[in-house]
Amino acid sequence: MRRLAAYLGVGAGLLVLGLVGAAPPAAAAPQDKVTICHADSSVEHPYVEETVDVDSIVLPDGTPTGHGLHTGPIFPEPDWGDIIPSFEYANSSGGTSIYPGLNATADGLAILDAGCDVIFEQPKEPPTTTVPPTSTPTTFSSTTTAPPAPGTTVPCETTAPSESTFPGESTVPGETTVPGETTTTPPTTAPPTTSTPPTT
Repeated sequence: MRRLAAYLGVGAGLLVLGLVGAAPPAAAAPQDKVTICHADSSVEHPYVEETVDVDSIVLPDGTPTGHGLHTGPIFPEPDWGDIIPSFEYANSSGGTSIYPGLNATADGLAILDAGCDVIFEQPKEPPTTTVPPTSTPTTFSSTTTAPPAPGTTVPCETTAPSESTFPGESTVPGETTVPGETTTTPPTTAPPTTSTPPTT
């Protein structure tokens, strides 16, 4: 026989492996035992296939017990419960009653048909791409002065050369001295005044 693979669940892949054509037989008479998928707390193996007595699921008076109280949803929902097919059982009045099953939906029965072998596949996240930061080129601003327009007067700055003196030098205009020499400038006298006697 070949293996069956089916994906179940919303938002996460649920791969179910099993044998094609392996369906539970139709119950023609009350059953003493039934094969179920017992919920396990492991995410890697959320169900364990077990064949149990029917009175570990429901009592003859119809009261759920044992596995019949494992009423959580189907994996991968949190706190998942057992998967139990519907079956007929002997009731307390000597007749036959039908247990409706637990999580006996299309998905649940597919897991049961696969021998309770479920592989949980985490949803694939899209790859993240890192964009390198873009560098902003450094710009240098320069100040340019336009030439003056024709006919425009441009003020000029002139700098007078600094005057320096040596020790012993005089800075009197017109006077030159040599260091170490004493120069005496004769006093300036006005030429004698010539007076013309008055004519009589």
